[in-house]
Amino acid sequence: MERLARVAMGQARALLMELHEEPPVSLERIAEYIGVEVRRHRFARCEPDAFVHKTCSGWICYINSNIHIPWPRVRYSLAHELMHVRLVQAGAASGSLFLASHSENVSSIERACNIGAAELLMPDDWVLHWWHELEAHIPSRVSILAARCEVSQRALSVKLDHLGLCQPMETDLLRMVGT
Repeated sequence: MERLARVAMGQARALLMELHEEPPVSLERIAEYIGVEVRRHRFARCEPDAFVHKTCSGWICYINSNIHIPWPRVRYSLAHELMHVRLVQAGAASGSLFLASHSENVSSIERACNIGAAELLMPDDWVLHWWHELEAHIPSRVSILAARCEVSQRALSVKLDHLGLCQPMETDLLRMVGT
């Protein structure tokens, strides 16, 4: 794992511990804690799900409130943007770096923010615990876990793959669901 991704993972875990959060985490509470104002705004369909902006008075995260965007995707986008802010606050990324054109460095930051967002929404420890707790419910445990974390089954499948938890039958089910 890249250094920046390890920093993002550590920052996500620290936030969860400091705030005593467990899934489904309150991203609004985390945003407030790190000094980010969250505003909902209806963007055009072609615009992003969320973006973060630094002003002279602090950070603002704009969330697309378009009704066509599924709630789990909105949560993931907010978590991703909060990780951008946290990486800047931790001194691991520059405040303007993620606004630059696509470069290797920007891609590294985006990957780190994705990893941090996944840890905020689906902490490894909780996923591992619930995965084993639900062993008797193999056909439905992916959907149960996704609902517990308020994430999409697709996002959870990436996390499960990262943790090496998917069994062949479950991997096939996840591919068929594709959400």
